[in-house]
Amino acid sequence: MPPPPSAPPSTTGGPASSYAEDLKAAVDDAWHGIKTADFSPSTVFAAFIRIASVSDFAHCNPLPHQNFPPHPAPPEHPPAPPPPAVSGEEDAQMDLSQDVPAPPTAPVPTPPQGPLESWAAVTTRSKGPQAPKVKLGAPPSQTTPAKAKPADKPCSRHNQVVIHIGCKSHYTGNFSGEEALLSASRAINSALASTGQSSHCLGVRCSQFGNLVVVFLTNTSRNVISATFKPIRAALQLPGNPWHPDAYVRLSLDCHWSFLSMANVPTRAPDSPNLPYDPAQLLAEVRLNPAFKDLAFTCLPSWVSDPKNLTKSQLSIAFAFEDPSGTLVDRLHREEAFLFGASVCIKSWSPSKPAVAHAAVPTA
Repeated sequence: MPPPPSAPPSTTGGPASSYAEDLKAAVDDAWHGIKTADFSPSTVFAAFIRIASVSDFAHCNPLPHQNFPPHPAPPEHPPAPPPPAVSGEEDAQMDLSQDVPAPPTAPVPTPPQGPLESWAAVTTRSKGPQAPKVKLGAPPSQTTPAKAKPADKPCSRHNQVVIHIGCKSHYTGNFSGEEALLSASRAINSALASTGQSSHCLGVRCSQFGNLVVVFLTNTSRNVISATFKPIRAALQLPGNPWHPDAYVRLSLDCHWSFLSMANVPTRAPDSPNLPYDPAQLLAEVRLNPAFKDLAFTCLPSWVSDPKNLTKSQLSIAFAFEDPSGTLVDRLHREEAFLFGASVCIKSWSPSKPAVAHAAVPTA
């Protein structure tokens, strides 16, 4: 670092003296101008320019009337100590560690790159089959297991013949009691044997709606059972003239029945306001409709109310018929029917209690 420049000698009348005097005069003039003028940044700047034109701050010497201490010289750095002496062996090792280059390292092998794939191939592979995500479901509820549904009662495998006497009050009393049913079974077997038939009646029972049910063996064909209708009718002395519905007792093979009702049926003829239509008139009127003329009625059409209490002008009738497949009732629902000149409404119906004297719905 070079030493600062030496100040000029302070002799009176020399260059330094004239320089100081000029500088002092410039400062006084500038200060006088500042005091006489308004104190503003412009006046201060003008005074500063005037002083700068006289003095050079880089070579400015101290003023004569100021005593500044001399600028101290910067301290010199002490010389560096000599390196410690080492033996020749250590020196050789140090030189080897500094001059001998490190052994070259093997380059890291890069994996071989296959042929570049197209963007379509990459996206197709990314859309491949993925493992299904496992969703954590709710914990199993602590519910009690549902009770097992009771098994349906097995259907009877016996071939049966139904004797429709439920709506015939004068026949119902003849077959009440165990003794009457046992006598009927014996009479039927005697009639079958007298006609040379090999079929055998196991017994006779009453249904919940008042009909008689004649039970045969399961290995008896239905054609053979149909041939027993006449011997049964003769053994039990049942009338067989269908033209007299009040006295006629119908026999049929046991099969599925369907029930229907017809609403808005006129109850009386205009010329007989005091007498309601009887079952024979109802049956004849129902058979006039083409969709109902070939039905195998198991319960003849009759009023759902007691005929003695028919006070309204229109009421409903009900009847049952053989429907082995259960599809006939659906077809009849879509039919149009008329009774005694009035359009009637066809509805489904199910019996709720056993038949009584007027017997709307006897079943086997």
